[in-house]
Amino acid sequence: MNANIVDNDVQDTRLHGVFLNDMGNSHVLVADNRIASEVAGVQITRGFPRSPEEPSTFNVARNTITINAHGTSIIVPSDGGITFGDFTAEGGINRAFLHDNTIVLGVNVLDGFSVEGDRGIVRIEHNDISGAALEAGITVIDSRGTRTQHNQFFDLEPGVADVWLQSTTSDCRVIEPEATVLDEGSNNEVKANIVLTAPLHAQH
Repeated sequence: MNANIVDNDVQDTRLHGVFLNDMGNSHVLVADNRIASEVAGVQITRGFPRSPEEPSTFNVARNTITINAHGTSIIVPSDGGITFGDFTAEGGINRAFLHDNTIVLGVNVLDGFSVEGDRGIVRIEHNDISGAALEAGITVIDSRGTRTQHNQFFDLEPGVADVWLQSTTSDCRVIEPEATVLDEGSNNEVKANIVLTAPLHAQH
């Protein structure tokens, strides 16, 4: 399946602006949209209700996404700007390239980006993330080989890292020369302004 979701105004949604459930053998472009949502801007999910046999590619680019600007979300805290979740043990998506997006976080939002279950196919590059993220600008969970580079972070919650590689991560590559990265995983390659192995509040 080929799908292009391009140049749309998606405003005031109660849950997701764009929800993508991988059905296999898909090539999906989500680009140049203006999205305002209460819970998540773009969500990519694999593993519900079944595991596709053929791989897919996702390109999410140049979108402007605002999350829970008015603090009225029916789910608290809100998920975030762009979320990726592969809930199959083997992985299966061929590529997810998330780049050149502008993410604005409003009230009680966890992350700008959240990645879970990646098996080396997610790349997060050249995005702008602003607002008081409660967890991190980019959070990576239960993943191997996730790549992030040259993202910009503005006005996150005090004590929150720009990028958080949780303890279930390994072999991730993070190139964020101007960022603070919390690396609790193993064998991750991190090049950042500040690299921490314990949360910011534990450094005091």
